[in-house]
Amino acid sequence: DGADGTAAGEASKKEQHPNKEASKKKGQRERTSEPASFDSVLHKDAYLLFRALCKLSMRAEGSSPSSSDAEGATSADGSGSGVALQSKLMALSSLLGILENAGPTFRSSDKFIFAIRQYLCVSLLKNCTSVVPAVVHLSLQLFVKLTANFKGHLKAEIEVFICNVFLRLLESENSTSGHKALVLEVFTAICQDPQALVEIFLNYDCNFENDDLFRRIVISLSKVAKGG
Repeated sequence: DGADGTAAGEASKKEQHPNKEASKKKGQRERTSEPASFDSVLHKDAYLLFRALCKLSMRAEGSSPSSSDAEGATSADGSGSGVALQSKLMALSSLLGILENAGPTFRSSDKFIFAIRQYLCVSLLKNCTSVVPAVVHLSLQLFVKLTANFKGHLKAEIEVFICNVFLRLLESENSTSGHKALVLEVFTAICQDPQALVEIFLNYDCNFENDDLFRRIVISLSKVAKGG
């Protein structure tokens, strides 16, 4: 009977998935244009600086137009020391500092939330799977700050990161032990906040339009604990 109930619940949830896709597409259409005006010159400068840092952090480690191939390349051990890589690390570090010291305007403004969705999240999706440990470490720290300070605005984005990036890295046989360890640090930071765990369960597992995020995290961490 318990199995039948579980199956029925899963079936009911799947029936709601068309609404899930529709809501995601609607949300994407609502945030496709750059802000046209700002409250002040300082707000505009802050937005442009934040966007520029995000774009700089998206560059490939060896794609610096002002450096030679030797300068832009990463080293054989994946640590890297070129100009392009150092620029990326500087940009990620600066972005982390911005999120750590963001004031109420940054955290609540639609314009800055747009920039986070449109630029920072794209950068993190690229950099979380980098072969350079320092890039991965900074990217994961940025994600932790996003979940702590902006989770109310980034419900769909957080689901994508956890399901399509972090859990896949933990479950993949091709992921390095160092990469998996960094991902586990992210979940350690999330699990240290009881309120965050409750919100994950309520916002995703109890919502027919979302995946069972809390359940998937528990199952994946259980496999890691068992050495799977």
